[in-house]
Amino acid sequence: MKKMAIMIALLVALMQATGCSGDQNDTANQEIVESVDTAEMAALSASEINVELTQEELDSTWDEDQSVKITLNDAGATFDGGKGVSIVGGIITITQGGTYVLEGEIDDGQLIVDSQDSQSVQLVLNGVSISSSSSAIYIKKAEKVVVTLPENTKNFISDGDSYSITEEEYEPYGALFSKENLVINGEGFLDVAGNCQNGIVSKDELKIIGGNLTVTANNDAIRGRDMVAIYDGNFTLTSVGDGIQSNNDEDSSKGYIYIKDGTFGITSGSDGIQAQTSILVEGGDFAIATESDSEDVSAKGIKAVEDILIRGGKFILETSDDAIHSNGSIGIEGGSFDIVSGDSGIHADESLVIDDGEIEVEKSYEAVESASITINGGELHLVAEDDGINVAGEVDGSSQNGRPGQNSFSEESDNSLAINGGNVYISSVGDGIDVNGSMAMNGGVVIVSGPVDSRNGALDYDGDFSMNGGTLVAVGSSGMAQAPGTNSEQLSLMLNLEQQSEGSLIHIESEDGDQLLTFKAEKDFSSLVYSSAEIKNGTIYKIYSGGSAEGNESNGLYTESTYIPGDVLASIEVSDITTVYGSSAAGNFGGGGAQGRMPKKRDQGLVPQKN
Repeated sequence: MKKMAIMIALLVALMQATGCSGDQNDTANQEIVESVDTAEMAALSASEINVELTQEELDSTWDEDQSVKITLNDAGATFDGGKGVSIVGGIITITQGGTYVLEGEIDDGQLIVDSQDSQSVQLVLNGVSISSSSSAIYIKKAEKVVVTLPENTKNFISDGDSYSITEEEYEPYGALFSKENLVINGEGFLDVAGNCQNGIVSKDELKIIGGNLTVTANNDAIRGRDMVAIYDGNFTLTSVGDGIQSNNDEDSSKGYIYIKDGTFGITSGSDGIQAQTSILVEGGDFAIATESDSEDVSAKGIKAVEDILIRGGKFILETSDDAIHSNGSIGIEGGSFDIVSGDSGIHADESLVIDDGEIEVEKSYEAVESASITINGGELHLVAEDDGINVAGEVDGSSQNGRPGQNSFSEESDNSLAINGGNVYISSVGDGIDVNGSMAMNGGVVIVSGPVDSRNGALDYDGDFSMNGGTLVAVGSSGMAQAPGTNSEQLSLMLNLEQQSEGSLIHIESEDGDQLLTFKAEKDFSSLVYSSAEIKNGTIYKIYSGGSAEGNESNGLYTESTYIPGDVLASIEVSDITTVYGSSAAGNFGGGGAQGRMPKKRDQGLVPQKN
């Protein structure tokens, strides 16, 4: 893929051009990364995230008469308009609260904030370029620091390739590094080169309320330990590590990410957006690409240890690992998603609830998977090299090379799938819907273009399948075919036929000519399961193959159509909750259980291999 190739080239170039050396730097980086992957914490629920902004944080203006102006130059720096500034060579130290307006350029300098009073510090970057052999902006102490980017200004900061990081504090480890709460506001431009490790770092809270930020980093581009909250802005992030990260693993009320709006282009060698606890997204445009050749690196698009809640936004995700991943739960209440994944499209260890949204998984190993899945609405178009929807109760071997945060499920969970609404289309090489437990369909439209391989089925469940409402069309091979169970409230038909060719039409209508189904298959198939409220008990239906149809067609299903008859394959009378025509190797129709089924692919050791 062209975009991925460009991304890899950028990351390789960045890694070759930069890199921290020395034991202290390596130890600091190792300590931080390991804390994210190994912590076991209670969750802060994404729905409970509430980030408030003060007027001071929102205000990107300043009073020149009350400000100290600092001018950077080749000789170092000069200042006027007040006190609170100490300059020694190229090192500028701010020692008290107030507003400081910086202009000019320095090639080997550093800005340090070390304020002992209780006032906030506002740093106005009014056209600044700071290149440093250490951390370019180092905030040691302040009540709070607000970095303001005035409109139309261009600012640049860059740290050194290698510099001293104290063994006791593991700091500073970023081009813009803050031990205190950090806020970035304004409409200007800030270009950050994190040559040693990270780009922008706050060890407390990090809030970004606008601006145009371009960050390249030899580790993480943007990191806020306690939390990252983004309300707006344009972000171009290129990182060897994570694009955006919050990693507090010592306080269950912290370590979260909140995004309200903004435009994000993230290219990362690890996770695009990663939180130790929870992620809440309520809007924004996201283009995230991840790639890693190391089996020890997680390269997911959006990842949280506890839970993810997405209420809106536009997402283009191209990832070598899961596109959206939670070790706990995921909720999707809106937004549009275009996903290309080397592993799962959307994965949650415990539960996944989809209430709304437009979700297109163009490529995946398994498109959607969790121990418990509920679909209440939305438009889902799922393409998978294995299962389209997978509900699993054992360790999922599909995680590439056993990467950190691999797809694992609890054996004690009550595995289930419930489809209550929405429009779901599945095209799978493996099972269309694979439920290691029971499933129920109460509404919506589900179309499954399932496997040609007889070792898989369009529907595959271990417990029971209650078909109570909605429209189901599931086509695939007949060798392992299953149909809804006897506990269903809605009638179903299961047709096991001679092989039907890709592109052929299947049509069902009553002897009186009332049309029930017209469907065009995108693959060869020999089994069709159909259920809708239109099926009538005691009615004889004719099954046609071939012919032609005119009308509205979506994912192979025709509505308000005219059918020109082909060949009659069979006539069947509906006489049971699931009426079966023909037979298959599974030997089990109209009920639950797994009698006659072949072992699961994972039982055979068939898990995806890395390309």
